[in-house]
Amino acid sequence: MLKVQIKGQANQVTSFINKLQQRPEIEVDCHEKQWKGMYGRKDVEVTCYVRLFPETNIQRVSLLATNGKEIVIPMWDVLELELDDGKKIIAGKSFDIFGVR
Repeated sequence: MLKVQIKGQANQVTSFINKLQQRPEIEVDCHEKQWKGMYGRKDVEVTCYVRLFPETNIQRVSLLATNGKEIVIPMWDVLELELDDGKKIIAGKSFDIFGVR
């Protein structure tokens, strides 16, 4: 685990941390960050702990259908963003070998 100190304007620090958190191979933990005060151009300093996971080319995204069945989609270059309400946005590349060209 790495300890990273980020210093700069609040809006830039927040943007940088958000971009780091979108990467599936990086886990970011910033306990000190006060989201309510992290806006505008005032200078802030945040200490984060970053864990790097080995990067894999393909990730399996699992969805649970309303009928209880699991749908598994292999995806490349996956980006994942978790919203405040617990919902997740997942983006990536996939293809259907049986699809029409």
